[in-house]
Amino acid sequence: GNSFLMTSMETVVSNALGSAGAGIVSRLLTHPLDTVKARLQAQGRQYRGPFDAFKRTYMAEGMKGLYRGFSAVIVGGTPGTILYLCSYDI
Repeated sequence: GNSFLMTSMETVVSNALGSAGAGIVSRLLTHPLDTVKARLQAQGRQYRGPFDAFKRTYMAEGMKGLYRGFSAVIVGGTPGTILYLCSYDI
């Protein structure tokens, strides 16, 4: 009885942590692209294209500029990623 419940809880926790980690890693790799996309959408006439927006953002603000807003994305997106990826086990 009790060992099955503990194994199930360990599986849920393990899947949740794995899902959170996967979401954070994917956002870590793609956030600079989202930043460039947002800048192009908001201020597109300032840039000649995505590569120019990336280069100019990096030159003016460094990595900090490319990862602007990252903490909000992690806090807001990680719970949804956990629910989405863990739903495959249902």
